[in-house]
Amino acid sequence: MYTIYLAGTISSNPETYEWRKRVREFFTYSPEYNQYITIIDPCQSVWNKELLSRAQESDKIFKGLVFDQDGRSLLPHKDRQHVKQSTVVFVNMNPGSSEKPSIGTIFELAWCFDDPSKMVIGIHKDPENDYRCQHPFVKAAVHTWVKDEIEACKLLVKFMDV
Repeated sequence: MYTIYLAGTISSNPETYEWRKRVREFFTYSPEYNQYITIIDPCQSVWNKELLSRAQESDKIFKGLVFDQDGRSLLPHKDRQHVKQSTVVFVNMNPGSSEKPSIGTIFELAWCFDDPSKMVIGIHKDPENDYRCQHPFVKAAVHTWVKDEIEACKLLVKFMDV
């Protein structure tokens, strides 16, 4: 059994939600594998869906809504629990927003680094030429790179013990 956590920037950019949806669909429509996969998608909470809807694709509105929410201090603890529950992490390092740094994603990678048994597959169109992907801390946490989320799914399937 594999539990995949879908890490990466969450912003008003719909792509930060769509890539996660494509991963869920890949395994949903792969009956030979979906029985072995559980996916933790932080964007599937009611809170995240409401933020995206209210932000209207504006990062400024999105950030304002996030920082105006009661209980936002729960987010790091919720995400850390998700990382702990996972056996595999897909971390999408493609920029989700020029307005929103990937601070949460970097924390998630640090938590992965603390558990060397966790498989970490990095997703980036050009990791060799992105400073963040080449940073020694990120390189120590990410085990391998693929160009997109479907490649990540296929790579995991290739190495799954089923």
